[in-house]
Amino acid sequence: MISKRVTAPNQLGLGLNLSTKKTRKREFLEEMNRVVAWSALVALIEPHAPRARTGRPPFPVETMLRVHFLQQWFSLSRQHEYNAMKKNIYEKLCTSRASDNLRVLHPELVEGYTEDELQKIERLYDVNFSGDLRDFMLEMGRSDGGLIGDDPITFYRRRSVRQHVFFHSGMDDRFCAMKKFNLRLKGELIISVESETQYYFLLTKSGNPDLIYRYNDDCADETDPEAMTETGLSFMEYMHRVVRIYKEPGSGVVCRGEMIAI
Repeated sequence: MISKRVTAPNQLGLGLNLSTKKTRKREFLEEMNRVVAWSALVALIEPHAPRARTGRPPFPVETMLRVHFLQQWFSLSRQHEYNAMKKNIYEKLCTSRASDNLRVLHPELVEGYTEDELQKIERLYDVNFSGDLRDFMLEMGRSDGGLIGDDPITFYRRRSVRQHVFFHSGMDDRFCAMKKFNLRLKGELIISVESETQYYFLLTKSGNPDLIYRYNDDCADETDPEAMTETGLSFMEYMHRVVRIYKEPGSGVVCRGEMIAI
């Protein structure tokens, strides 16, 4: 006897895939196709799009174009990507907390700036955000959720925008007193003030924008080589150091600074 293999009928054969109801997703995609001439735009862009000779091929031009339109229509930016990173930098800094650290943390209050806000800060303070500093400002530039606070980090101090600008521009006077006039064009940004006289800052427009410098306000002679020294620490190394050292509970108030919004 010859046995016949019985195959299970598919949904189409049973008439189970006859629904003509449009989902919201399908309606949205159809509307996108109606209002945007995708093929014409792709034809304009594709000749200038990068082509991978080796390694992973780039995404199709139309895919990237659709993503770009979605970002513009719904005001999406890289800030959403950082929010989805589950506070990556914040969690890394938390690993440096000492076992006897008594500070109460509020990770839900960690807050950074948007890309647009960072660009405005760059213009207002004449600085350049890059590397770890940029990531830090995007993720927790306004508030660290109580991890460190405004002592010593200057970003979190409750000042007006005008006061912040004058505070950071004060390094220009110190550079002039040290006769280091060229540093006035290097995009200085004060990160912290320790013991009221030790200023830690970056030269964000220099050849090494990630290097932390220290200015000692206790020096009677500003031209003394010890007045300004390189710490040898990168921005994140310095921040990890601050987390380890500053562990007293303080007031318990989560500080929030504001460098751009008036």
